[in-house]
Amino acid sequence: MDQSHPSDISLDKVMTFRHPGLLLRVQKKYSWSPDQAEDVFQDMKRFLYLCAKNPSVTYAPPEKIDDCWHEFILFTLDYFKFCKDHLGRFIHHKPQTPGGGGDKKVIPRTVEAARAEFGQNLSSIWYYPGFKVDAVGEDHECDKCAGSTNCQSVSFVLGEDGKGKH
Repeated sequence: MDQSHPSDISLDKVMTFRHPGLLLRVQKKYSWSPDQAEDVFQDMKRFLYLCAKNPSVTYAPPEKIDDCWHEFILFTLDYFKFCKDHLGRFIHHKPQTPGGGGDKKVIPRTVEAARAEFGQNLSSIWYYPGFKVDAVGEDHECDKCAGSTNCQSVSFVLGEDGKGKH
């Protein structure tokens, strides 16, 4: 696959991509309304754009975006073609493994990058369970998140001391 330069990627082009089959699949699997499925689909494309634009940076998708991305990957040919035609590169899904430790700053980095790219008022789809969005930039000190792609299986709250608590 040809590797486009990140500056060659067009958010407008990414956002024009449609996949009715994926929308129907996530509606059924997650009991999302058509509007919810569309909103998550739109934010999933934004997340993938962010990944393609910044290939050397690791980002963590919020739960619903990750769910939609998992379902999209199952449409292997469509996902490959979307990556090739709209992102200029294949975006691999790289989950953390249990006990892997993980990057403690990935959530703040993801939210900060999304805000910088898409505006300060992200949809609630971009928020992480238990993560204080106003604390972007603080350390994500959590030793219980190693088995999760993005700390979704736990209730994480950033304390006043900047340390995370469950």
